[in-house]
Amino acid sequence: MNSKSKSKKEEQIKQLNEFLKTSALNIIELERTLIQTLGADDANEELDELKERIEKWDEKIEGADDGRGTYVQRMSIRKSTSSSPQAFPKKNLSPERAINFAIKSLNSSIEFFGEERDLFLSKQEAAKKTIEQKEEEWKQKIAELEQQVKEANEKRGKIEEQNEEKNKQIERLKALNDQYEEFDEEREQLNEKCQSLEARTTELEAEKETLALKCTEFEFALDEAQNRVPDLPQDDDEESNEAFDVGMLQNRIEQLETENNELSVQVDEQTDTIIKLKKEKRLSKFDDKLQGKADDFKVEEYIKRYDDLKAKHTGLQAQCRFQERRIDELEKLSATKDGAMQKLKEDRKNERENEMMKNKALEDALTAMGDERSRLLLQIQDIEDERQMLIFKCQAQQDAIVAVKKSAGLLKDVDFDPNNATMEEVNDDRERLAHRCTSLEVHIGMLENEITVLKSQSLAKDQMIKDLEQFTNTVSDEQNGSGSEGNSQGDS
Repeated sequence: MNSKSKSKKEEQIKQLNEFLKTSALNIIELERTLIQTLGADDANEELDELKERIEKWDEKIEGADDGRGTYVQRMSIRKSTSSSPQAFPKKNLSPERAINFAIKSLNSSIEFFGEERDLFLSKQEAAKKTIEQKEEEWKQKIAELEQQVKEANEKRGKIEEQNEEKNKQIERLKALNDQYEEFDEEREQLNEKCQSLEARTTELEAEKETLALKCTEFEFALDEAQNRVPDLPQDDDEESNEAFDVGMLQNRIEQLETENNELSVQVDEQTDTIIKLKKEKRLSKFDDKLQGKADDFKVEEYIKRYDDLKAKHTGLQAQCRFQERRIDELEKLSATKDGAMQKLKEDRKNERENEMMKNKALEDALTAMGDERSRLLLQIQDIEDERQMLIFKCQAQQDAIVAVKKSAGLLKDVDFDPNNATMEEVNDDRERLAHRCTSLEVHIGMLENEITVLKSQSLAKDQMIKDLEQFTNTVSDEQNGSGSEGNSQGDS
């Protein structure tokens, strides 16, 4: 009997231990499902209760190896829970009473564990209901997230379209950069032309200095010609050389004027291209707006949610990764665009500085031309004064010739009576008159030569005055035209 009762008790204890182990495993599985479905933040309270229950069951399972310990433990539990606790059996009991007492205690413990099992099952059902409710809530949330994902995909489609537009704008920027390179080459060519023009201007200034020296030498020769007979062929050669030099100078001045006009036309073309580029600047503002929209669009929140739902939403996670790579590409493109725009702004700034320097150089050139014009006007006035002096000298020479002729006539009208005079006196008078006539003829020839020289000089001076007046008029016209061009460039 004792052996049978012990075997029954052991079997019952084994069954209870197996039931406890299976219930603990079920609780662990429930914990895992709660973590997967609800999340750590929402399931903390229920998990804490389940962990307390698991710890209690683990303590009971640990005491299941020793029959005495489990029995004492169960009896202590029964004493703490039952309303009518039974005392431990005494040592000196009959075997039948001991067995009956053991059977009663076992039945009470079985009832206790049955109640515990029912309570655990009820809690498990309540937990299942809460889990089902939360699953429904999460399904609704997942549907909302899917709707948001659809909206995000639509927004991404719009962003892709905007990126295509950005690519087109980048191509436009590349074309503009090519145009800038062409403009730089044209600027280099223009700088070379300006340098060549400066070299020509220096050569012309040197030629002007040489011509001024020749003019001074010519004036010195004219001063010396009053005391001696001038060499007319040499004077004609010098006058012709001077006229030729003046004509060459005038032709070169006209060439420089044509080149300056060409340069002004090129400057106008460059200003037109700069205005077009300023109109293209609106694209940069549109790109900034698109960049702001792309920064406002947040995708990291969706990525975190996809990481939380990896088990059930692998397809959505793959789409999210693809879109994340797409966004990285867009950010790289936007970074390259920002660099290109920064370079374009720097190029525009340099161009503006160059234009300002060119305008300043043109203003300096205009002021220099104004000074040159005033100097030429003073020179024209001096030449006019010299012309008046030459005219006065010619008139004086003509008056002198007339006076000499009159004096020659007066000699014939001298009170001389040839009838009363002797032959010697007549011969002496004839010789004297002949010598005086020859000397007067020589003097008249010299005066006529001087008059021709002075007339040629006056004609040359008149031609020079006309050329200088024409040059001053052209300079004033150019100054007015360049002033209007400067105003138009400033307005642009």
